[in-house]
Amino acid sequence: VERVAACAAAAVGAGDLPTAGAHFFADLGGDSLRAVDLVLRIRRSIGLEATVRMVYDEPTIGGLAKRVLGAVAAERAVSHAVVRVPMRRKLTAWSVQGALLGLGAVLAGTVGAWLAFRGVPVAVESVGLIGAAMMAPVAWGVARLAWFPASIMCTLIAKRVLIGRYEPGWVPAWSSRHVREWIVEQVGGTIPWSIAEGTALTAWGLRRLGARVGRDVHVHRGVNVLRSGWDLLEIGDGVTLCQDAAVLVSRIDCGGVEHGRVAIGDGATIGVRATVEPGVMIGDGAELAPLTTVRAGASVPAGVRWDGVPGGVAGPAAGGVAVVRDDLGPTGHAAALLTARAMSQLATGVIAAGSCIVVEFALGGALSAWLRSPTGSWSLLAAACGAAALAVPLWLLAAAMALRCTGAIKPGVHAMHGMTALRIWWRTGVVESAGRWISGTLFWPMWLRLAGMRIGRDTEVSSIIDCLPESVSIGQGCFFADGIYFASPEWSRGTVTVATTSLGDETFVGNHAVVPAGVAYPHRMFVGVSTVAPSGSKDGDGWFGVPPMRLSRRDVVIVDRSLTHDPGVLQRINRWSWESARCLAVVPAVVGGAVWLEVAARGSGDLSAMALWGTIASLAAWTWLVVFGLAAKWILLGRVRPGQHGLWSCWCSRWDYLYVLWWFSARVALARVNGTPILAWCLRAAGTRIGRDVMLGPGATQIVDPDMLSYGDRSAIACYP
Repeated sequence: VERVAACAAAAVGAGDLPTAGAHFFADLGGDSLRAVDLVLRIRRSIGLEATVRMVYDEPTIGGLAKRVLGAVAAERAVSHAVVRVPMRRKLTAWSVQGALLGLGAVLAGTVGAWLAFRGVPVAVESVGLIGAAMMAPVAWGVARLAWFPASIMCTLIAKRVLIGRYEPGWVPAWSSRHVREWIVEQVGGTIPWSIAEGTALTAWGLRRLGARVGRDVHVHRGVNVLRSGWDLLEIGDGVTLCQDAAVLVSRIDCGGVEHGRVAIGDGATIGVRATVEPGVMIGDGAELAPLTTVRAGASVPAGVRWDGVPGGVAGPAAGGVAVVRDDLGPTGHAAALLTARAMSQLATGVIAAGSCIVVEFALGGALSAWLRSPTGSWSLLAAACGAAALAVPLWLLAAAMALRCTGAIKPGVHAMHGMTALRIWWRTGVVESAGRWISGTLFWPMWLRLAGMRIGRDTEVSSIIDCLPESVSIGQGCFFADGIYFASPEWSRGTVTVATTSLGDETFVGNHAVVPAGVAYPHRMFVGVSTVAPSGSKDGDGWFGVPPMRLSRRDVVIVDRSLTHDPGVLQRINRWSWESARCLAVVPAVVGGAVWLEVAARGSGDLSAMALWGTIASLAAWTWLVVFGLAAKWILLGRVRPGQHGLWSCWCSRWDYLYVLWWFSARVALARVNGTPILAWCLRAAGTRIGRDVMLGPGATQIVDPDMLSYGDRSAIACYP
């Protein structure tokens, strides 16, 4: 009790230790921010993984102390030691990883050189510059589709040769088994799963790799079930894996990788961004609520709704759904969706052709001549950068107009494999793609209005995921943080349900919160980070957690209003300038391509020369992207320190611009070295403090404020991809 009381006193700045009966909120003046501070102090002082929910469930010092004591005993019962990895084992593993990465560079360089110096000139000679520009995106899509089954087979062969079958258990880091599994993951990383998202092709690919997958299974965008451990996965008929759900048959743990079987029964639904850990069984017809976590080894009974972090029974699952006509069936739906993607690629090709026409006219026909015989040219590089930057706003305008002119989706229940579901998938995908470029900017509400959304004045919107613009209305003065799952159509049990949603004025929605569709939310609502907005809210309510708990008191932050709500002329010019420059974020990739081409051109003769210089060119381009991202971080922000910055400040604009630059440069390059010490070295160069033998999971390449991160020796950072 005394240790908890000391933590509470420090959190609220009290001079004396509170008594056991003191209420953290009512007596000590605590609020939501100080509750987080209290939890962090308990973790450091007592060594317990305490949660903010403990403070709200037991707000008195004595009650909280009892919860802490029980949690300490539970943690000690399951704790395990992390052993130090011998240096010889690490060096051997790193040598194998380096050799495989080198082989990948050879293959990529050789294929790239052949296409650049043989394929492109032939295409330009055959169909001309405009035809080649229009067909290039379509050819890229067709190539990815053709590579999908080929990459599945390559991964399957690598798995059978190096691993055999995945089995439940724990694999020590940098052991022979761990390295072999890493190699299989690298080969599997070439599978273009995104081309198959939302279609029956995903289930087909998982079956080929060893998973047992039933019929009519829907796998949404961003689902984390595709990396490894496929033999341990069993998915029943009619299962739905919603947006960004994570089914972890494999996960990194302190000092190794844990594998466990996961069985999902017929008709079950894994909700938005829900997480299923290894060793879990989910019964028939069960439903995981959004953001729910099912801890390792748990069993979810059939027909129940599971909610919370960690999850528990929250009532019966939703009943049967209305029977709707299925127009296409799984096979027809897959064919139609792939055709729609090809048409979208063709539209992209039209925009690319327009950019090429501008460059060709400006350079007096030099572009066609250059493509027939590529060589270094500063004027062409500048023109290529300008054309790429011009293509971004042109594509954004075309995408918004396409949404506006193709007809809104009407509320109702639609067949998951019907034509309406196909249109829903396309429309939400266009919104998500556009958001990668302009989310969080002043242009973003304008684009969403053009696409059909109703948004009030002075509303700030960052990235929204799986959203239909026409079904949403947002009030004035609202603020959306990053990665909001906003009013998403509900995919479940063979249907997709669309419902209208309205959000009141002056509402705040935190990062990765879920705002369910079909609700008229009140004014001045506060939805915390990773929180599901409840339907029964009243004006001014604040919510946090999964399931959501009502906040007793919220922290009030006072900031200069000229940097928040009432910006002056200079603040407006500053922000408009930085956000307008986002179209230039594509320039680093264009320059990287120029670097690759300049080096690879030295070996444009026979195949062996292409292999040599193409490999060197690939390494040079990779280095350029990483160095550029690191340099941009230090030039734009320098060493980031704790503090608060107004949204309209120059610092915040530079921070936001860096996020976009990093996404299109260093993040792309570093994704190829996941699981190797190269990633840790690069993140240290960005400012992150990383100890020895740290295991970094997928997703660690996209970081914000790296100077704020510190990973101790032999820790495991299981980032969300």
